[in-house]
Amino acid sequence: MADHMCLHVDVTPINTDELLARAGMTPESLVASLSPIERDQLRQDCINACTDAVRYSEDPAVVPTAERTLRKLGADNGQRVQ
Repeated sequence: MADHMCLHVDVTPINTDELLARAGMTPESLVASLSPIERDQLRQDCINACTDAVRYSEDPAVVPTAERTLRKLGADNGQRVQ
């Protein structure tokens, strides 16, 4: 995209914590600002991402972390995952 623009563009990577800090938010305040439907969708997205990590990750450090997160979300007991 930058190759087609008239002006010079710098791309600076930013992580989630930095992005939230720029907006004056924390992860907790972001989640608190979501509607119940949005919170449920976020929870389901997290469950799906962790389930995929457990199934497909080749990094031995990722699987235990994903399993712990699934336990915290209460999704390690055979809950249906979309």
